Amino acid sequence: MVSRAIRRNCRKKTRALLAFREGDVGAALPDVPFLLLTNAPLSREQWAQLAQRMSWQTLRMNLNTLARS
Repeated sequence: MVSRAIRRNCRKKTRALLAFREGDVGAALPDVPFLLLTNAPLSREQWAQLAQRMSWQTLRMNLNTLARS
């Protein structure tokens, strides 16, 4: 059984992702797996923030994607 704290955290992340996808100007880059954000129109600063969150393996595999952005 999933604890309430985990469920609450998942709901919070889901709400943040949906607000970001809807174009909420005040919405910060949500703390979700980067694959959920790569199809969004991100600024250079947001791409940099996303790259800082990646593991070294993910970063290594996505250097070309980051270079294009």
